[in-house]
Amino acid sequence: MMELLTIIIIQLSLVIVGFLLALTFGIKKKLEVWGLSYLLGSGLISILFFVTHWLLGWKLNQVNFIVCILVSVLSLFAVVSFKKQTKLFEQLLHFNIAGFWNKLEQIEKMLFGAVCVFFCYSLFINYFTPMTDWDALAFYDFRAKIMVLRGNMVEGANLTYFFQYPPYTTFLHVFGYLFNAQHVKIAYSLIYGSFLMTFFSLLRSRQDRSVALIAVFLLASFPSVLEHAITAYSNLAFTVFYALGIIYLWYNVRFQDRKDLLVGATLVGLSTWVRSTEPFWLVAAFLIIWAFLKNRRYLFSSLLSLAWLSLPNTLWRKFINDLNLTASVTIIDTETHTTSAIRTFFELQTGFNGWLVHFWQTSAYLVKVLLPEFLFLSLLWFLASKAFMKKWNLELVTLFLLSSIVWGGTFIFSFTFETWNKIDGSIVRMCMAFIPLLIYSTVENLSYEKK
Repeated sequence: MMELLTIIIIQLSLVIVGFLLALTFGIKKKLEVWGLSYLLGSGLISILFFVTHWLLGWKLNQVNFIVCILVSVLSLFAVVSFKKQTKLFEQLLHFNIAGFWNKLEQIEKMLFGAVCVFFCYSLFINYFTPMTDWDALAFYDFRAKIMVLRGNMVEGANLTYFFQYPPYTTFLHVFGYLFNAQHVKIAYSLIYGSFLMTFFSLLRSRQDRSVALIAVFLLASFPSVLEHAITAYSNLAFTVFYALGIIYLWYNVRFQDRKDLLVGATLVGLSTWVRSTEPFWLVAAFLIIWAFLKNRRYLFSSLLSLAWLSLPNTLWRKFINDLNLTASVTIIDTETHTTSAIRTFFELQTGFNGWLVHFWQTSAYLVKVLLPEFLFLSLLWFLASKAFMKKWNLELVTLFLLSSIVWGGTFIFSFTFETWNKIDGSIVRMCMAFIPLLIYSTVENLSYEKK
């Protein structure tokens, strides 16, 4: 019972920080604020926790975590008070669950109940079952225990597979272990629940409630999404941050609202704090530039957003380089695998025939691996959306650019890694962000009467 209370306090502190940060962005919808709270709070605190360790020399310990929480809460509360948004507290803290339930139609109650069952299932599994997945044990969780044991990351220089990915998910483990709470997998359920809440809120502003609930049910029950909701990997967190960020940036292009720009860019930037191998953030940069050229508004905010997109990962790589200068052994992960592969690719002397062979091999391999996972969603999107009929359609261009990055990255890796065609699971996990984007763009364009 004491450990459960500790877990609740830790996670609630992250929610409070994110709640205040959402208000500073100008978000006012209740479900949207609460949906974003854990994502924004955990993202901000994990970065502050890291920066105070790196730049101020503080240990990765309880004091560091508590100070980061207190400073964030006090600072954000001051901003919220200055913007005179404290009057929203009562509204956002008031929940009329019975009233909400009574408003639902029978089919809506069934959908809502099913989504709640999926969420509770993930909570049960994550709380009562240990981590068993190889990467979760050997990497994400292992380095968390090293950080807690030593209070730093110096020992990571003597270990392989320590600095390959930014530390967001690992820090979620650290926050629990620092206070002797072992059930750290619960964080993945909170990420999953936050995803569903925010996704519904965003879609509900564009669609009928029943249609939005169907979409959330499809997202919650999609096999790879549900699987990663109970797996301590970084793929779900990346998908959540990135996909929601892109949807907000779509809103920014259409409706020219500064908060959509700032929230979208913040979420995409935080996705590089989770995984940095895939340069998907470049698509977000394209959308920010597109919105500015279209509307000629928010120049400073647009420049600030562009600067932020890859900043979290840049901080991580800079830290690794600094640590590499003082480490007793060379750290091999001072740059991402993508950067290394691109450099190697341009150094190769490959003729036209070689390029042609790899072009065909890459295309055939991706179709074989991804078609079983995305055929259903792609058909739904094609049948329901008018996107393919419109020139320069927002969603179509975004999905095309993301697909190009996936294809281009695989094409380059086909030259630089001998076993490039043995990574089926990695390719599918890398493309998980397509799932919510396909669902959203499909349902958004359905011709249902808005309520």
